[in-house]
Amino acid sequence: MMISMGITARFQQFNHRLEKMVKEIIPIYLWNDVRKDYNQLVELLEYLDEKISWIVLLSFMNNLYFICIQVLNIFTKLKFIINYIYFWFSLSYLICRTLFIFMCAASINDQAVLPLKLLRNVPSESWNTEVERLIFDQTNTILGLSGKKFFYITRKLLFNLTGSLITYELVLLQFETTNLSHSQGICD
Repeated sequence: MMISMGITARFQQFNHRLEKMVKEIIPIYLWNDVRKDYNQLVELLEYLDEKISWIVLLSFMNNLYFICIQVLNIFTKLKFIINYIYFWFSLSYLICRTLFIFMCAASINDQAVLPLKLLRNVPSESWNTEVERLIFDQTNTILGLSGKKFFYITRKLLFNLTGSLITYELVLLQFETTNLSHSQGICD
């Protein structure tokens, strides 16, 4: 989370600088400096991603595995009320922790794609090859932390995983009600 927040802060600094520049007519040599700064920021992100991608992959696999296990045990009858309290507390803590980590990591991608929107507002008097190169660099790369390049952490991935977990829960619920009605039919 700390690495995600640090990289996000760097992209935010770049975006604030770019917001100020977009409103003015800027010479080509300044756009060249902006593009170099952007490329250095991307290289830093790629270096960090290379170093921590195994940790990211294992962390997300671990979190999703335990969420699925907890969701699978949602229909288990528990003997004491304290067991229910612990179960629901641990499940909600696990989901909140995973969401918070996901949102911190996804904010890198959110901030990294913002310059593309800003660059589309560059006045025609300031438009040059450096601006075109910067736009080309942004449209052809996916920026963000990844799990060994298997997936990139974005908000879209978060929504897809949430939809999959909800579908998983609904299938379990349907399976549980089918088993209940089937077992009651046998007992009668």
